[in-house]
Amino acid sequence: MEHRTRSLRRGGKRAILPALVAAAAFALALLVAGCGAPQPGQWDQLTSDPSQPIYAVAQDTSNPNLVYAGGGGAVYRLLATVTQQPVPGTGLSSSTVVLALAPDPAHEGRVYAGGTGGLYISTHYGDSWQAANNGSFPSGDSIDALAVLPGSGTLLAGTTQHGIYSSANEGRSWQAANNGIPSGANINFFAQDPASHLLYTSVAGVGLFASSDDGTTWKASGTGLPHDVYALAPIISGGATTLFAGTSQGLFASTDGGASWHSHGAIGLPTGKLAALGIDRRAPSMLYAGTGNTVYVSSDAGQAWKLLAPGLDHAVTQIVAVSGQLSQPVVVAAAGDGGLLRYPPPPNTANGGIGSLILNIVIIVALVGAAVFFVVRSRRILADMDRRNRAEARAAAERRDRDALGDYMPPPPTGGRRPPPPPSQRSHAAPPKLRGYGNTGGTDEDTAGGANGHNGANGRRSGNKKSNR
Repeated sequence: MEHRTRSLRRGGKRAILPALVAAAAFALALLVAGCGAPQPGQWDQLTSDPSQPIYAVAQDTSNPNLVYAGGGGAVYRLLATVTQQPVPGTGLSSSTVVLALAPDPAHEGRVYAGGTGGLYISTHYGDSWQAANNGSFPSGDSIDALAVLPGSGTLLAGTTQHGIYSSANEGRSWQAANNGIPSGANINFFAQDPASHLLYTSVAGVGLFASSDDGTTWKASGTGLPHDVYALAPIISGGATTLFAGTSQGLFASTDGGASWHSHGAIGLPTGKLAALGIDRRAPSMLYAGTGNTVYVSSDAGQAWKLLAPGLDHAVTQIVAVSGQLSQPVVVAAAGDGGLLRYPPPPNTANGGIGSLILNIVIIVALVGAAVFFVVRSRRILADMDRRNRAEARAAAERRDRDALGDYMPPPPTGGRRPPPPPSQRSHAAPPKLRGYGNTGGTDEDTAGGANGHNGANGRRSGNKKSNR
């Protein structure tokens, strides 16, 4: 019986161990699977295919939560503050590389895309695209910059080799707009100052130019800037507007509407090329800067800077900041071969994030709890089996004693007296002889009585009779 109990115990332990190992392996698999998901405090990688780099991002004018991202062979749509993943539109050639995007503020759902294949137009929020090239646009040239002027609706296109072209009829016809721009200019970007309503453009290797008549004429903007200017961002703080420029030599600023510029001694911002600048429409003092490998942020109008988040190690070409339900804006960055990224990841992201982490924790806790319950339950079952085995052993011992004793069962002890021994332990010797009492196994003398006249066994008095006097 004891051997059987030990076997059952060993069997129970052998049954528990695989369950615990399986639970631990499943929990480890969950953690490993979650390693590819965005962790709290890191960038959310939305696209990562090197064959489809992302160079341009733009925020929709009618739906600020909607962001467009363009690159190799596609334009993606993304709701920045929710868990939806980027959705590509249709109609673009796979050989087209999109370098510029411009939503039309006067026509809801209309978006322009420019790149190596010329100009494309979507009238359904980027769901589908159609080519809009015609003979009036330079053949074989690519579009590096686009802008839709809010007042006139004029569409401007900055090319790689032919400077600036403008269209007053949504891209159906074009004309050169290079008055004041060097011949064969390579245009980097367009930007507008909301305070002065001046329109700015940058010519690669030449510098910054400004226009006060919607791009009809241009002139060099001030002094003090390097020749390579890649981005421009206006910051309104304390009722005054400061223009910031990202250049080949770092951050520059102008407080007089671009008439003069100076190097901005930003604390915490690395020196060197700044290819992208971004602002938050609802937080005018927030400024974002894209460096050669990451993004920095300033919350005090460009005075002090810090790293926005780890996890990004590619040159950033464009940035947009979207105000959402979180305490901070969602930043969407185009990082070329590094793909499309955003920070912070929205809550309950489908492929990870905080919601996924919480779910993993809940599952692991449930598995551990189930394993602990199984162990405790198994131990209780083994303890009950031990008690039953011991009871069966006691019952078997009592049956053996009854078999040895036959039908005799000693009465329970009473009054402190020792119970008589069992028959197997009784002595069969003759009882002791008592004088004056009869005994079936005694002598004649004992039967008849002694000389002293004691009663015999028959109750009659015996002995010598006294003589009559």
